[in-house]
Amino acid sequence: GLLAWHAASRELSRLFDGALGSSGSGDGRAGPVVTACVRELSLRVNQVARVHKVIFERTLQVSAALTNTAAPDAAPAFPRSAAGGGPDPLSAVPVPLHVAYLARRVVGQGSVLIEKQPATAAPLGLLVAGVADLLPAPLSLALWRATLAELHTACAYTVPCYPPRAQGQTDVQWKVALGYKELRPAKGTQAAALEPKDKYYNRMGAYAALHAALLSAGARIDFDLGCACTDRGPHELCANCGAAASAKGPIAIGRPDGGRQTGLPGAWAWLPRLLKQPP
Repeated sequence: GLLAWHAASRELSRLFDGALGSSGSGDGRAGPVVTACVRELSLRVNQVARVHKVIFERTLQVSAALTNTAAPDAAPAFPRSAAGGGPDPLSAVPVPLHVAYLARRVVGQGSVLIEKQPATAAPLGLLVAGVADLLPAPLSLALWRATLAELHTACAYTVPCYPPRAQGQTDVQWKVALGYKELRPAKGTQAAALEPKDKYYNRMGAYAALHAALLSAGARIDFDLGCACTDRGPHELCANCGAAASAKGPIAIGRPDGGRQTGLPGAWAWLPRLLKQPP
């Protein structure tokens, strides 16, 4: 059921916690090659903009970084059933450490950006879906598995489900399980405090917008960049040699599971489930 799906996502995210360490990037324990890849991924996610040429370039750069780097697994395969029944192809592959990092970076940074500028959901959704479309099947499935797990862990409404209150849980513990952020106690007190409701609702809305952008990303624009320069800049003319980039047309974005969880079929299944959730 949906609650079991949510619990599996939380367990996967906990495995990422252990693999990524306190710095959230592997703490350099995976070796210099993976550390360099993580830095590259961080840079490229930071450079995503609402410009199709920039999304095209970042998609190629991120997919190349993932494909060309052999990373240890952050989480093993754990085959299970999908929320709607039947086998879940996403859970049948392990998640490498650099893939786990990318998923966490996109979801964490995306929620902050989307909360301030809702339109940034679309380019981030196109980036992840476009990168997954370019990756070999195991990595593509792993990226979708990791990204959806991070989203489901941060926002249960993207499952959707409403985690019940466990016996013995305090109000604060239950709300933290629902996704509230726990604030540092005020100076001179030990009482736990939670973020205000409006902040919580805005953040949950940002996660839901990113979830919708991921599932609805249908096509990316292909470009002829006109040169082989790296970091050409955000404009049509290359900042290094002046070559002009030109759009070639849209490319449909495929889904490794046929879209059952990662595309429009998943979105249409999610919506009625959300509407059926008790208030």
